[in-house]
Amino acid sequence: MPMFLTSIIVSKTTGKNPAIRMKLIVGSVVQAIAMSLLLFTNHSSSLIYLGIIAILFGIPQGILNLANQNAVYFQASSKHIGASAGLLRTFMYMGAILSSATNGLFFKSEANTKGIHHLALFSLVICFILIVTLFDQSLSKIEKKQMTV
Repeated sequence: MPMFLTSIIVSKTTGKNPAIRMKLIVGSVVQAIAMSLLLFTNHSSSLIYLGIIAILFGIPQGILNLANQNAVYFQASSKHIGASAGLLRTFMYMGAILSSATNGLFFKSEANTKGIHHLALFSLVICFILIVTLFDQSLSKIEKKQMTV
C-alpha cells in the first residue's frame, strides 16, 4: 500500500513536468538506493524500515513509467508512433517476464533474506547497466521541444 500511494502521488505531481531525462535519472537513482537498502534487511528488520523501502520503490514506479512513455511519444515520428508504443509495451512485458524468472531463481521454494539479498544485487547490476540514460543527450532535446509546444 505505501508503494502504491507513493506512486500515485509522484505520478500526479511530476506527470506534466517536461524534464524527461531528469525523471529517468531520479527514478533510477532512487530505485538503486531502495535496492541497496534491501541488502541491509534481515529477519529482525523493523516494519518502519521495510515501509520506508516500499515508499522509496513507489517513487520510480510513479516517475519512470510516464517518463518512458513521454520519451517514446516525443521521439517517434507520427508515422511510427503505433509501432513505437507497441515496442515499449513489448519491452515492459519482457521486463515482467525477467522479473518473474528472477524471483523464481532467487526464491526457489521460499522467500528468505538470502534470496532478497541476491535479488537486490542482481537488480543493482541491471540498474548500473541502464545508467546509459545519463549519456543520452537526445532526451534534453525533447524537453526543449516540449517546452515550445
